[in-house]
Amino acid sequence: MKLVTINQEYATQLAEILSNDQSLHQILSSQPELPQVTPDEYYWTTRQWEKKNDGRVYAIIEQKMVLGVLSYLPLSDKAAIVGLWIRSDQWNRGYASRALSLFKKVAGGKGYNYITANIPRDNPAAMAVWRKHPIIVTESSEYIHPWMDLSK
Repeated sequence: MKLVTINQEYATQLAEILSNDQSLHQILSSQPELPQVTPDEYYWTTRQWEKKNDGRVYAIIEQKMVLGVLSYLPLSDKAAIVGLWIRSDQWNRGYASRALSLFKKVAGGKGYNYITANIPRDNPAAMAVWRKHPIIVTESSEYIHPWMDLSK
């Protein structure tokens, strides 16, 4: 598995997933209709998001198959917040956990000491991915926030 900066080829595959994966859409959005995302739209929206937020979006690749996305943006000099999704036909195969493990090395290399996420309370599968790693959990009214210390 690898995390790769999104190019036009990966944008094409990711746009196709977002435009066709109903199960994934139900997790990511409150909107009933699947969006029709073009590859160019996905690519340029991603680039704009990265620039605006000083973040990065990676395609998650396993043996040339695009599985999903892992993104992060800095919260401070020492902490980053992570977002992650995997296409639904590949759920429950450990890919999200492996991607998070890979990202721990990337984040540590960028000088972060901690990574976290905002996980909706109604998404226990996402929390299960984080619980496979040593974490401290904080909570707010809408979200669970796992905190991972990268020095451990």
